[in-house]
Amino acid sequence: MAFWTSDLFGRFPTLRVASIENGSDWVHLLVKRLRKLANQNPKAFREWIVVDGKNTQLFKLNFMYRQISDNNGIATLTPIALGSNGLGANIRIFQDGVTNTYAVKDPAATKAQVAIPVRSDLPFYALLPNYNNSVDNRSYLMRIPNAPTGASADPALGVTLNANTSSFGFENTSAPWNPTLQVVTAQGFAAETAPSPERRLLGTVSFVWGNSPPNSRYFDRLSIPLDGTDSFGAIDGAWVWNNNFVYTINGARAQQSIAEWVFEVGNRSTSDTPSTAGGPPQMQFTVNYPKYTGDSQQSETFAHERMQVFRVPPGVTDPYNLDVGGWQNSNLNISLNPTVLPSTFNSFISNAVYGSFGSAAFSGGLQGIPIPYDANDHNRSPYAPARTYDLFPTRSVLGYAEYLWSSVWARPLILNVANPNFMDSWTGLASFGYFRKSSPAAWPAVSGIVPDLSAFNMNVTGAGTFNASSPVAIGGATPGNKGVGRFYWTAFTPFYNAAVDSMISRTWLSEDATGLPPMAITGSAGDSRNAFGFLPPQDTVVDKRGRNADGSLNGSNLGGYRVTWFNPTKDPAGNPVPPDFWVVEFETPSGTFHYLLPSNFPSGTQQVGDLVLTDARTYLPSGRTAAQGPIAGSTDKVAPGYCWFDVPPELRPSLQSPDATSYLRVFGLKSILKNSPPAGARALNRPDWIDAIKTALPEISVQTLGGDISYAHKIPFNFYWDIVVVNGPRTPVAP
Repeated sequence: MAFWTSDLFGRFPTLRVASIENGSDWVHLLVKRLRKLANQNPKAFREWIVVDGKNTQLFKLNFMYRQISDNNGIATLTPIALGSNGLGANIRIFQDGVTNTYAVKDPAATKAQVAIPVRSDLPFYALLPNYNNSVDNRSYLMRIPNAPTGASADPALGVTLNANTSSFGFENTSAPWNPTLQVVTAQGFAAETAPSPERRLLGTVSFVWGNSPPNSRYFDRLSIPLDGTDSFGAIDGAWVWNNNFVYTINGARAQQSIAEWVFEVGNRSTSDTPSTAGGPPQMQFTVNYPKYTGDSQQSETFAHERMQVFRVPPGVTDPYNLDVGGWQNSNLNISLNPTVLPSTFNSFISNAVYGSFGSAAFSGGLQGIPIPYDANDHNRSPYAPARTYDLFPTRSVLGYAEYLWSSVWARPLILNVANPNFMDSWTGLASFGYFRKSSPAAWPAVSGIVPDLSAFNMNVTGAGTFNASSPVAIGGATPGNKGVGRFYWTAFTPFYNAAVDSMISRTWLSEDATGLPPMAITGSAGDSRNAFGFLPPQDTVVDKRGRNADGSLNGSNLGGYRVTWFNPTKDPAGNPVPPDFWVVEFETPSGTFHYLLPSNFPSGTQQVGDLVLTDARTYLPSGRTAAQGPIAGSTDKVAPGYCWFDVPPELRPSLQSPDATSYLRVFGLKSILKNSPPAGARALNRPDWIDAIKTALPEISVQTLGGDISYAHKIPFNFYWDIVVVNGPRTPVAP
């Protein structure tokens, strides 16, 4: 038996004793005794962590900082060195009833890296804490497989580490495998420990409007995050309202050692809102349910009509004069010409929401979802015929936006938005006249920017020609024409039964030939029948019946905590379509926790007693493709698409006050690798979820009756291909 020790503050462990291979009950008694002694005299005793000497390996965790490259380069990852991004944060390991805490730092306390001794014959949970509440107040729980093969293997989590992204893999090709988790927790254009020095920007706004209709102009720096990490202020506010005077930028704070993309955008009210000018708060991705709780709320649309743009090169010049650099170049001062989308789009999006569940890939809407069980049956026993779920249009809200995305920007540039009120969403999507796209004669481009002769080209492309390479060239080279892609975003709040707070949002990479969203998606037998590409999970409940260690029922009505939900997303053959992964959110009085779970798990034989089962692929326990009970007189308890996981005892919210209410919300994330996705498009992994929430994100407002869930629906804007995010209702549960 090998004994690893660490001090009570979780510093790096050291090996003390080795060599008894077996042990079970007496080991647990020893652990409890040592813990008791440590608690009695914490100054005199050290915490003992007992690890099976035969089945021992290290779990390695690295928190990484991503430095974005500006000039066609690949982003680089370096270990976190600041506490604000995770250095020194405590991670907890839960394995076989034993819990231990470690600080994420190397022995020199200069890098956010730690190696933790764990048993190699059992999977375990790792709890990543909410170390920086100013950015993210959630904690993350991941089930870590102990080996790349076998019953606990999790292929969806990954087995290969990627040097340039958040990922999971195994350090070794044979035992000890040493599972390794790499998570990006911050990003920027400058090194983490070396903030870029300041300079000032000067320039003259060269497009002028009159006072009618109302308009605004404002200054933006798209290459800088908008999450509070830029002390200079990414958006410097709406500078001109109802004014036709020329305005000058004088002394705007900016970075010196990195390139910056600066935009002056002009926003005018649109024909359906003739009395209101737009500005930074309106030009967001928005589905704000509280905004539409009153009958008097009006539909809103806003559009950018003019734009100036310039890439300020890195350099020592302070201040940098945009006018001298080319800010006044007519190629950089363009009319965006926002144009109403054709009626075919309105029909497409209306069907995607209110149409019946389809019979072919990407063909149908959100109505008539088949549910093969009684939601109040704790066994969820399959029965025929299946009940159908229809959404209720009461207060349902839709959001729409057109935006540009580039790998050299920290967030997108939103060009057009439309937020129909709930009555228009319900009755008028097919005839709503204010979904728009920008149609300039030419997108901005310039070459020969001093002092490094850099150039850029914002030629907006989509479909097969968009590969997210940087639209920048240095030293007089010709920039590529694939660096900026045009996307569309739609979101909707489908309410089923009495369960509210569901959300579905997705991005659509434009078709290159038309510049429109892809209204005809080429699908396959394994794709969703819904045009959005995925459906919100249904009927989240907690089964509290007691279970044995193998997941089987022990006959007690108490002692269990199995979180269950149903994935209604089916392909044309009726088989479940899994997401890339699931996230089960626990909102408790002690904090908010995200359980990041595999989809379609386990990958081999599935059983009713599995501690984790997502997207059952057959009827269980018969394992057949048709239900063998109770109508047929047999015993099937689970229909395809049924999902659950048993919360380990030490992680259950059972220590709260008796009257405390917790809330469950299930998220699903699905990358839609259709519409000729760019090179590098891939199914997303669970570390990507943490990465996206903890790094730079675009402005977005997604609020439901149950609160703000913007953090989850921001995730697609970190990636340059089509992605759908869904969540089920916010479900109250007792401890």
